[in-house]
Amino acid sequence: MKQKLHSTEEIIRIFRQADGAQTIESVCRAHHISEASFYRWRRKYGDMDLADAKRLKELEKENAELKKMLGESMLENRVLKEVYSKNWIESSYSICGKPASSSKIGGSTTTRSGLMVGWANRVQKI
Repeated sequence: MKQKLHSTEEIIRIFRQADGAQTIESVCRAHHISEASFYRWRRKYGDMDLADAKRLKELEKENAELKKMLGESMLENRVLKEVYSKNWIESSYSICGKPASSSKIGGSTTTRSGLMVGWANRVQKI
């Protein structure tokens, strides 16, 4: 069944009708909504005025945008850390020729700090 999207104004108008002389069942039947939807909307919008409901929608949109921006900046930060760590590994090779006190583990070289040096070189060859 296709869902009908009701605007905030319509939802608040439905609440005002239910607050009047009409029963909740008759209001739901007149607007073709289920009682579960009515009570869910009542829990979300409660006793809000139209201006409060509009402000809530604006805040929800702003919150979604901020979450998106945060996710993008965290991803960018992670990528920059990866690039920086690979550049640091390369610079340690160019200065010393090989990392100090390294040991072979599974085909890769580890330094005192535990960095896997061999894997970074393999990635660059691809």
